[in-house]
Amino acid sequence: MNVQLRQISLYIKPAQLYTLTRKLYHINLKYRQTVFQTLEEKFKDVLVQPTIKKDTWESIRKHVMETNLHSSIVDSILLDVLKQKGLIDVGISYYQFLVKNNYDLTVPTQTYFLQLFEHKKTIKEEDKECILNIYKHFISKYKSFEITMSNTLVKTLCNIGEWEKAIEVIKKFEINDQTFLYQAYNTLISYLYDYGKADKAYEYLLICFKRGSSPLEHVYTSYIKYHLKDKFTVNEKIEELFSLWRQYGINPSKETIQEYIEVCNDLGWSAKQTKLEGLQCTVCKQELLQTLSDKDYERLCKVTEQKLIFDHLYYVSNPKEINKFINFVKNGKPYDVVIDGLNFIYASTNGYQQLEQNLIYHRKKGKKVLIIGKKHMRKSIMKMNLQKLAHYFFVDNSSKDDLFILYAAFASGKNAKIFSNDLMRQHKYAITDVEVNTLFKRWQISQQYNLKNDVQNMNKLTEEIPIDAIVQKQLSCWHIPYMCSSSRLRQRHTSNDNWVCFNMCP
Repeated sequence: MNVQLRQISLYIKPAQLYTLTRKLYHINLKYRQTVFQTLEEKFKDVLVQPTIKKDTWESIRKHVMETNLHSSIVDSILLDVLKQKGLIDVGISYYQFLVKNNYDLTVPTQTYFLQLFEHKKTIKEEDKECILNIYKHFISKYKSFEITMSNTLVKTLCNIGEWEKAIEVIKKFEINDQTFLYQAYNTLISYLYDYGKADKAYEYLLICFKRGSSPLEHVYTSYIKYHLKDKFTVNEKIEELFSLWRQYGINPSKETIQEYIEVCNDLGWSAKQTKLEGLQCTVCKQELLQTLSDKDYERLCKVTEQKLIFDHLYYVSNPKEINKFINFVKNGKPYDVVIDGLNFIYASTNGYQQLEQNLIYHRKKGKKVLIIGKKHMRKSIMKMNLQKLAHYFFVDNSSKDDLFILYAAFASGKNAKIFSNDLMRQHKYAITDVEVNTLFKRWQISQQYNLKNDVQNMNKLTEEIPIDAIVQKQLSCWHIPYMCSSSRLRQRHTSNDNWVCFNMCP
C-alpha cells in the first residue's frame, strides 16, 4: 500500500478502502498492459539489443507518455513493466539513461529499479555503486521512509552484502513509523543466518516474535541450515526454536513443520503426524497439560489488575468497588474454585438449585470456593441459605464481572480453576503483549471449566469449545500444532488434527 493510500485509509471505512484499492489495482494493471502493448508494437526488436542508444530511450519514453501516463509516474511504470516481462538488463539500462540525462528520479522509480536486482544472480560492481548511492541519498535526504522502498532497499543491500546498512534503513524507518517491516525483517534474518551471523540474526528473530509475526518459511530454513553445521548443539537449538514458538504463541506452517520432521528424524528423533483425542496425543499417549509458573501467574495478575483499573478511567467498575475487591482477594486468597455466578445461574435449568449442588460437592472435596456475582443475586443467595457454602463478592449490576473473576483466579495461583462458559475473548485480544497473551491462552486451556448440570462430570472448556492451541512439551516429547496455510500473522488453531509429536528420546 503506498503512502497516499495509507493516508486515505485513516479517513474511510474498511469496505470503502477495499473498493478503492481494487479500483487502483485495476487502473495500474490497465496502464501496465497499455505500456507493454506499446513496447511490443513499436520497440520489440530494439529491446533485445545489447545496448540501447539515448535517442531510442527518448523515443520509447515519449511513446509511453502518449498512453496518457503522467510524467511523474511514466518511469516507474516502465521499469515495473520491464521487470514483469523479465527484461532485467533492459530495465537497468533505462535507469542508467535516466541518471545520465538528469531526469527527476522519484521514489517509486528508484524502488522499481532496485527491485530489478531481485532477479539478478550476480550484481556488477558499477551496479553495487549505484545501489549504495541510492542508499546514501535516502539516508541523507529523508527523515522518514516509505514502507515499500524500505523493504526493497533492505533486500537489495543484503543482496550485495551490506547488511549493516540494511539495519540502518530499518532503524530509520522505525523512528517515525510503527508499521512492522515484515518483509525487511525476514530478508535480514535469513541473510544473517545464511552468512554465519547467528547472534545478530537471533536478535532480530526475537523482535519478529515479540511483534506477533511468524517468520516466513525461508527464515526457518536458514535457521536450521546454520545450526545443522554443529552436530553437538543442533538438538538444543531446535528445542530453543520450539520454546520460542510456545512462548509467543506461534504455530508454524505445514511446509516448515514438514522440513523439521525430516531434519529431526535424521537426527535420531521420532517425529510423526498425530491427532488429539480430548487432550491426549495418539502417538505418545501423553496428555497435553499446560503448566504455568508462579512468575507467569504474577504477570497475568498484574495485567488483569491494570485492565481492571483501566488507567483510573473506571471503565470496568468504580474506584471504591475495585479497591474493595482487590483487598478482599488479597485477604481471602488462595481460592480453589472461582465461579462466574451470573453465568452459572443462566446456564443451568434450575440455576440456584444447581448452584447449591455444586457448592455442596466442592465443600465435600474440601475446596475453597469464591462466587463472583451481581448485587441483584444477593437476595436469592440469602433466601436459599447458600452464604455458608462459599465466599461471595457481589459487584454492582452495571460492573463487568469477568475481569473480577480472572483477577481472583490469577491471584490464587496454579491450583485455582474457574467455572464459566464465557470465552473471555475481549480480554484475550485486549492483551497487547504477545507473550502475556500466549500465557493467557495456556492458562485457559488447563484451568477453565464449562458449566454442566452434572457437577461430578465437569469438563474442561477445551472438551466442549475449541481453544487456541499452543506448542507444548511433555517429558521428552514436543507437541506442535501447525497451520495448513502460510501467514505472517498468528492464526487460530482449534483442530484436533494438524499436530506433530516430536519425541527426542524414542
